Amino acid sequence: RVVPRRGALLVCREMRAVGPDVAVAGPGILRWDGRFVIAVPAGMPISCRVAPVGAARLGPDRLSGVPGPARPSLPGIWDGDVLLAVPATGWHAREDVPRVTGWFQPSRALAAGPFAVV
Repeated sequence: RVVPRRGALLVCREMRAVGPDVAVAGPGILRWDGRFVIAVPAGMPISCRVAPVGAARLGPDRLSGVPGPARPSLPGIWDGDVLLAVPATGWHAREDVPRVTGWFQPSRALAAGPFAVV
């Protein structure tokens, strides 16, 4: 999906193209949707999965640095129907949730050179 934004073009994943959920089988590194690497720490419930944030409401300004069209396809850590974390942004639902980190590292880059990820 290509969206005009602030005099530039924002390229983001369409929800229908997002990959399947991935079970969190314990601590370690996993890849989700061919775009994100997620570092799962010890202490994360094994019932969790990585799935898109979708239309989850995180409260005011929780993802204020992420453009609206890009938010739904970000990876989230879910335990059942409860969103626990959004690793790519550092957001966590509660203090007792282990700090999951994630970064954008696509398997197939849109461009060969560096480009901004917002």
